[in-house]
Amino acid sequence: MKNIVTKSFAILAAGFLLGACEKNTIEEHFAPFESGAHIKMIHAAQDAPMVNMYLGNEKVTALAPTVTITDTIITGLSYAGTAVFPASYGYANVPAGNYNVQMIDTTSKKGSAVVVSTASVNLNDKTPYSAFLIGTTGAFETLLIEDKLPEGNYSKAYIRFVNVMAGAPANFDMSAVRKATADKPSTTTVIGTNVAYKGNTAYVEIEPGTYDFPIYVSGSTTAYTTMTGVAPTAGRVYTLYTRGNYTNKPATTNRVLVRDR
Repeated sequence: MKNIVTKSFAILAAGFLLGACEKNTIEEHFAPFESGAHIKMIHAAQDAPMVNMYLGNEKVTALAPTVTITDTIITGLSYAGTAVFPASYGYANVPAGNYNVQMIDTTSKKGSAVVVSTASVNLNDKTPYSAFLIGTTGAFETLLIEDKLPEGNYSKAYIRFVNVMAGAPANFDMSAVRKATADKPSTTTVIGTNVAYKGNTAYVEIEPGTYDFPIYVSGSTTAYTTMTGVAPTAGRVYTLYTRGNYTNKPATTNRVLVRDR
């Protein structure tokens, strides 16, 4: 499987052009990929060990090994540490086709790699996907979601909501609340309602500005958790997801915002 771990930041080229215009940034140049599927891995299972993602027998995630006095540990992605590969934004470029996606614990020194979850998937050409490791001990699984990225619009930002929090007693609603400015009042955009476990919304267009993103247990008027003070950049695309295990008092780590483009 040639070049399976090549990062396909290139498919995000249009969105990145905007980044070159931001203050104190370095201009970015990307050449588009002409073929292949695009995939990122997100570790969202609180009880799961560090894992690497494999397509068949080929490792897609590519973190450096950790060397100790007695052995070398192949570092994986952890819930507590780096939750997304490639980090922050981007995708790995892989040949399109049918695969057995495996999340494998390569770090536990058990004498052999331990498969944490596995799923049969079909990756279409020129299509981006997010592979979430979700679930609880004894029931980990891989959830593959097609990232239906919107067409580039450099005057708007986009955001979607994905619910992969295990054990929640109800579904979730999410809104984007744009804070008032001197010349504009506060506005609220509904991103999704009644989103079930393993569910996701479409990407929703929002105006640039500073936002709070409250997430509600469906039917409640009191936010279950809120990400505050976020300033989405025009032309970029984001995913906000709940993760880990349900608790009555969620931590900030139970909701994560990542950039998709």
